[in-house]
Amino acid sequence: MMKPVIQQQKLVKCMSRDPAGGSGVWAASAAVNGVGATSALQEHGHCGITACPSARSEVAALRVKVDGLQAKLREKQLELDSALESAQRHRAEADRLREDNARQLALNAELSRQIDCCEATRGSYEEVKSRSGQAVFELQEQLRRAQDRTRDLEAKLADRDVRDAGRSSSERRLTEFAASLAYHLEVSESASLDTLINRASNLAQEAATLRARSRSQEEQLAAHEAEARANRETIQRLLAEVNREHRAAAAYQTHQSEFRTGTEKLTAERDDLARQVELLEARLESNRRVLEATKAELAEKDSHVAKVDSTSRELQRRAEDSEQQLASLLQSLASTLSTQFSHVTATEEAVKERVCALCRDYKELSEASAAHEERSRKAAKQLEAQVSNSREREAQARRAEVELRDMHERLRAMESELAAGDVVRDGLAADRQKFYKYMQQLAEAMKMDQVGADIGFDMLGDALLARAQQLARLSDDAAHDKASTVYSLQRKVKALKEQLESRDLHMDLLRKKIGQLEERAAGRVEVERERDNENGRVRRLQKQLEKSQAQLEQARAEIVSLKAQLLECSNLKLAALEQDRELAALENTMEKLEQVRQKQAKKISLLKSEVETRQRELGDKSTAAEGALSNLSSELRTTKSALEEARRREHQLLDLRAVVGRMLGLDVESLAVPDYEIVNRLERLIQAHQSNVYTAVSANEAMQDMQASFLDGYTDAQRHQLSLTAASKQEPKRPPCPMCRMSRCSCRRPLESSGGGVVGGFKL
Repeated sequence: MMKPVIQQQKLVKCMSRDPAGGSGVWAASAAVNGVGATSALQEHGHCGITACPSARSEVAALRVKVDGLQAKLREKQLELDSALESAQRHRAEADRLREDNARQLALNAELSRQIDCCEATRGSYEEVKSRSGQAVFELQEQLRRAQDRTRDLEAKLADRDVRDAGRSSSERRLTEFAASLAYHLEVSESASLDTLINRASNLAQEAATLRARSRSQEEQLAAHEAEARANRETIQRLLAEVNREHRAAAAYQTHQSEFRTGTEKLTAERDDLARQVELLEARLESNRRVLEATKAELAEKDSHVAKVDSTSRELQRRAEDSEQQLASLLQSLASTLSTQFSHVTATEEAVKERVCALCRDYKELSEASAAHEERSRKAAKQLEAQVSNSREREAQARRAEVELRDMHERLRAMESELAAGDVVRDGLAADRQKFYKYMQQLAEAMKMDQVGADIGFDMLGDALLARAQQLARLSDDAAHDKASTVYSLQRKVKALKEQLESRDLHMDLLRKKIGQLEERAAGRVEVERERDNENGRVRRLQKQLEKSQAQLEQARAEIVSLKAQLLECSNLKLAALEQDRELAALENTMEKLEQVRQKQAKKISLLKSEVETRQRELGDKSTAAEGALSNLSSELRTTKSALEEARRREHQLLDLRAVVGRMLGLDVESLAVPDYEIVNRLERLIQAHQSNVYTAVSANEAMQDMQASFLDGYTDAQRHQLSLTAASKQEPKRPPCPMCRMSRCSCRRPLESSGGGVVGGFKL
């Protein structure tokens, strides 16, 4: 007789300690009697219990997923609009720079034609002497202006390249977002943004339909009064799920065909890119041949300049011979003058002084010309050294650009690996949570929820196995008849599990195909990057070609000036009166060389500043990338923690609601019970307890649906209670417990020691 009372007290203790455990009044009665776990009524009720929360969880997950995707889509749409606007501005600026560059090239061509015309129409020495100074000065001014314009254009082109790089990065981010969105929405990567938006709207509509469907299912579950009818509806829902799985398999086949078409398109695009790369390589080879030809022409010009220098040295030697002959002539003239006019000493001294003065002037002029030539050679050497230094700096800048690209590629690879690891980890955690939830549901079905909470995830499988063996040993002949239905349901569950495993295998194959497509897309991006690099290399070669052409024009101008100087040297031998003019011409050439040296110094300083700015930009970009990566990781951690906290609180609230509903005698898990019904029951319970009426009425109503074994145990407990009351008549009489309907039980607790919900002075 004591055994049912002890089992009832243990059950009440477990319900008070574990809010999430217990399965209502029917589960309590089955636990007291020990045979309720094998009844068909509770098994069919368990099917209804597990179907509704799973539908709610799926609807909530889809709602959260759709909201997040819509927010991301709005943000990326705004970024796309801004990127398109900036791209249009960059295109307009690039067109304007191209027009300026074309005008500058036309001006350079006009200047070159003018120089050729000046060289072709050069006439006699008197015409060149009268017009060459002014023409050369004007041409040099024009050339200087053209060089300034070219520098400005180069600076603008560099800014445009930077903006193009930013635009390409924004476009790459947009494509990456589109690819990730397509992956989450299970759409091919070749789809446009409109299709992705339509897919997201379809998901939202599907979520709405799922919400409506869940509400309708809840209404249907509330309308079900008979347990057999509920069983038929659960079977129909299982058939509907099987049909949905078939439809999903058909949809996966269509997705597979779409993936195949996408792969074929990608292979065609890869072939096109390979052909474009071959064309670019051919163009690069032709540009290299043109560059080698220009180098050969420069070598020929250098040899020609050497020949001109040898001829100038020959002329200088002849000039020295003529100077010696002139000195001998003057000596003979002085000797003749001294012998003829020996009686006129003043005239002889004047002639000698005049001849000596002429000799001194000639010697000073020759020394000045030698000094000017030495300065011009030094300036040429300095110019060559500066050109070599500038080339070395350009090579260093190119190496720095290559290193920057390598760093960016490594950063992208690391980000992709991190995202893949997070996805895999989240998937494993979700699978573990689903399996643990399934084991908890199985433990609740076997009335082992309290034991499962105590032993944890590791020993729960062994405990379930032991419980199943115990139930098998305790089952009687009637349970064998019902085991056939259980076995059929288990076979259905096993079949559904096999279908789920085949579906998971199919999903793994699709993920592998998506990974292959992403790798091919990455290869395509690398080919495009190589093409951009080849285009940049071609542009740099064109710039070098333009610089070599400018240097060639400068060499031609220097050759013309050297020819003019040679003519002037020959004229110096004929007339001593033109020495002043020649000195002025030499001073002009020295000023020009000084200006050229200053320009080269400015160019070198500009190159140094550009190299320093590029190095600073590289450092800033690397630090910004590291900071962005750290911020993203911290935001991801905070969002994950917030999501886990929200899930934990929601689970606690649902457990509290389920416990209160089970205490009030409501089947919360199998039926959709509204909140106002629970509040109404609580109010009626309090009112009934205050009027001492609810206890008897609820006991009689509960006894109508109890099984015979429970009624026997209940009568035995009442008899035991009567014997106890007869033994202790002197104790004061207390009202029966609203939970177990006994006057003496372990679930009764005083009001002052309770910390939770209290009903009628006792804690439930």
